[in-house]
Amino acid sequence: QKTPTTYYYTDDATFVEFMTELANMVNPPLVLSISYTEYEEGIGSSGAEAFDVELIKLGAMGVTVLSASGDDGVPGSFTRNRPTNCGYHPMFPASSPYITSVGG
Repeated sequence: QKTPTTYYYTDDATFVEFMTELANMVNPPLVLSISYTEYEEGIGSSGAEAFDVELIKLGAMGVTVLSASGDDGVPGSFTRNRPTNCGYHPMFPASSPYITSVGG
């Protein structure tokens, strides 16, 4: 009820830039919830690895990071109008092994 809440928003920072900014804080928030996602294949392995490094730093600081798992399951929105497009298209950052993915 009296828990301090801080909202962060940016329309131009990448996931990595955002996590780096948080990891560089002296007193980062102890719980962070990310409600937006993008397809893992759009991030690339170097971007995902850099993001994971920042999550590891935050975890060592006692920060818990939660992420929405996406709206359409593993096939993604590719199957909304064409079920034959079914495939494996996980959402990032929910697919990171260093984050807690919620929803479904």
